[in-house]
Amino acid sequence: MEIPIMGMVTGMVINLIFWGAVAFSVYYIIKTRNRERMAMIEKGVDISQLYDKKERANLAMKWGMFFVGISFGVLVGYLLTTQLGLNGVVSFTSMILLFAGASLILFHRYNSKQVTE
Repeated sequence: MEIPIMGMVTGMVINLIFWGAVAFSVYYIIKTRNRERMAMIEKGVDISQLYDKKERANLAMKWGMFFVGISFGVLVGYLLTTQLGLNGVVSFTSMILLFAGASLILFHRYNSKQVTE
């Protein structure tokens, strides 16, 4: 089966436009962030606030809890599909979102207790 030449050209143009938009967005975000920081430096604002280490200290814990929540969601979705015969797409999607969201809520509670202490 031959692919018409216009179909190939259309696909290439769409890919070029998409990746061009992604590259432009990344460039614009970096450029804007740099301008903002330079303006803060010119005004004499302390920029050490931008590089706060406290937020990054618990980043590994946050991602770890998130991925554990996703894995629990996959496990429970599998059990719902095989044991109860529910629709696989619905049970997997709902359980992954439920457990991932619950793990992020638990992390937020854990992190807020760490900050108050």
